[in-house]
Amino acid sequence: MLAISKGYIRILSNLLKHPVYQRNRGTLNRLGTITNYYQRINHSKFDQDVTPLMLAAHCNEVDIIRIFLERGETIKQPHVPSCQCNYCKNRRKFDPLKHSKSAIHTYRALGSPAYISLTSNDPILTAFLLSEELSQLARTEKEFKKEYRELSQQCKKYTSDLLDMCQNSKEVALILNQEATSMEEGLNELRPHLAGDGRPDQPDTYQGSTLQRLKLAVRYNQKQFVSHPHCQHHLATIWYDSFPGWRQLAFPVKIFIPLILYITCPVWAFIYWIAPTSRIGRVVSTPLVKFTTQTVAYFCFLAALFLQSVFADSDQALLIDCDVPIQDNEELAACDRIFCPEYNKSCYGGCDYSNNTSSCRYDLRQTGINFVDIFILILLAGMFWGEVKQIWMEGWSRYLASGWNWIDIFMLNLYIGSYCAKVFTHIKNTNAIEYLNTENNSFCVDVEKNENQVALDHFYFLRKGNYINVSLMFMWSEYLSCEGRNTYRVAYMDWLHGARCGRYKVIGICYRSLGRCFFPGSDHWSHGGADPKSTHA
Repeated sequence: MLAISKGYIRILSNLLKHPVYQRNRGTLNRLGTITNYYQRINHSKFDQDVTPLMLAAHCNEVDIIRIFLERGETIKQPHVPSCQCNYCKNRRKFDPLKHSKSAIHTYRALGSPAYISLTSNDPILTAFLLSEELSQLARTEKEFKKEYRELSQQCKKYTSDLLDMCQNSKEVALILNQEATSMEEGLNELRPHLAGDGRPDQPDTYQGSTLQRLKLAVRYNQKQFVSHPHCQHHLATIWYDSFPGWRQLAFPVKIFIPLILYITCPVWAFIYWIAPTSRIGRVVSTPLVKFTTQTVAYFCFLAALFLQSVFADSDQALLIDCDVPIQDNEELAACDRIFCPEYNKSCYGGCDYSNNTSSCRYDLRQTGINFVDIFILILLAGMFWGEVKQIWMEGWSRYLASGWNWIDIFMLNLYIGSYCAKVFTHIKNTNAIEYLNTENNSFCVDVEKNENQVALDHFYFLRKGNYINVSLMFMWSEYLSCEGRNTYRVAYMDWLHGARCGRYKVIGICYRSLGRCFFPGSDHWSHGGADPKSTHA
């Protein structure tokens, strides 16, 4: 053990040739015995659970590790902390602290860069999986959080160092396009692609790059690997493949080109549909074109939301002709008290007390669907389909693990709920106005005296206050559209990272306000015990 810690290879080789070790070579799977673990007294400077191979891995001695591997030595994977097998129970019962430290020693050996390089067919994948396992242990084993995090960070640095050794773009592409997500898949993937010189086949172009290994790095939070200059350069090469001079263009030109692409999007889509492998089809399928068109489409969606709000405000000022038959001034006065209690005269001069008019116009909010709403619904259908495709590709667990996807879920649900409520309210409003115009001559008097339940039910949907939940849901969905989705788009602009940090806090305040304001407002949908005199039209 001392020779291993000092790196004395020749002394170690001579010791291993001793007859004692030669006899034990055929009977023991590893150097050292399990019984050493259960000794109460330890006179050695090395821990009793540390084997020579583990010590060599701790010291990152490549030549010594190779010697032990040639002898058939291995490092067994530790059991999970909650394992209830007899082996773990006995070790835990003998000394719990020693059992926990033994797991740390084993993981420190397994995470050694030299050991991973000599034993793994896919070192980067092995480091990814081990780093994720160590991160989970850091969350469960709170007492040794620091040690497990340091080991996890060591694995992340190892993958970054391996990527740093790439000398050309083909080697970087070969690493980033590996599709294996487990060691079994990595071994099966490596075998059929070995060329005659023992090296894997390398892609010649950037078309068809899957970047599965990069996606796996994002999934396992490998920030050092993703942010490495070689990785970022490869991504930039793919991103600007059809537009190599994009970065040198002036800012107004960068704004003008996406607008032209979005306006002519149906033409591009049709060409891509009939000829996806043509030159135009390849240009349309580039990430830059997809991102710019989606961004412009989303800003058009925000502009449509603004126009919808403008139309909603103008709808409040429209006068809807209710054609209320007036038998006497008592009915007219009751209508004014119910629909316009803040005035001592008829609303907006629509009715005149001096004459027995046959109709009266009151300011009721219009709840119909206009052409802006139809445009918004089409865009929402596209966004909903995009979320469905993302769930299909990633799966429910990975999809729900992202906070941005939860923002999209809330936003789409609020939009769908607001439009469903809007259609429902519009139907009820229309039925109430028809009842008011054709089937009742004393509507306001009956409502004021609570004598006609049918009239009361129809009056409930004539009040402006019933539209508050529709407006509230639409308001929150608009806010999530402007703040939530645009927050992660800020990440593409390095000069707006400070604004991104502020938006995180704003989104948190938004959700807290939503919980306090929206749910108590749901009582507007139940009209039991409502006082028509105190309700504004």
